[in-house]
Amino acid sequence: MQFERRRRDIRVLDSALSETDLAAISDAAASADFEPQDLNRGAFTARQRAVVESPQIAELLWDAVSPYLGRPGEWFGGPGTPRLDPPIDEWTFLGCNPLSRFYLYSMGGAFSEHEDEPWRPDESRRSLLTLLAYLPTEECVGGETVIDGETVAVKSGRIVVFDHGILNEGKPVERGTKLVLRNDIVAASPPAVMDELVRETERLGLYDPD
Repeated sequence: MQFERRRRDIRVLDSALSETDLAAISDAAASADFEPQDLNRGAFTARQRAVVESPQIAELLWDAVSPYLGRPGEWFGGPGTPRLDPPIDEWTFLGCNPLSRFYLYSMGGAFSEHEDEPWRPDESRRSLLTLLAYLPTEECVGGETVIDGETVAVKSGRIVVFDHGILNEGKPVERGTKLVLRNDIVAASPPAVMDELVRETERLGLYDPD
């Protein structure tokens, strides 16, 4: 496994997923129902999208990236820091989103510059970081992800994690196809972290309220 910290808010991991895990995720994509996507704003062309709810995929992704994340506050500084209550330094990364989005780009497929929206299941949990995982396809030429000027090439098994709030885009695919999984790194405030610990100890039969 190779880990590269491009900047405080951009990290790239190669071979973080085992061949078995990568095959399992690819199988989920192969059985998903893809539909052409159109936001009516010219943001992309030749792109299809599928949404898969899978706690198993979320767990595989979390196991791959969690050793390299640190704490939420380490990713931010200055005016782009999310305004949270309590402050971000008191939050903890909790896991990945159970909802994964798969995006399939054919030749010419691109996605214009944008910021990513956070996932907010409740007031005490929200995503802070985007996770992209590039999945095996026929050879892809082009299709690079550009994150605030940092270029990340498409490579099977590569994962890139970055702050939702920085501009990113997908360059046009020049040949072949690109299949990418989009997920989120979810953080929680102290009460939600405590609730999660209680649920986990209950699941393991270790929790005794008395």
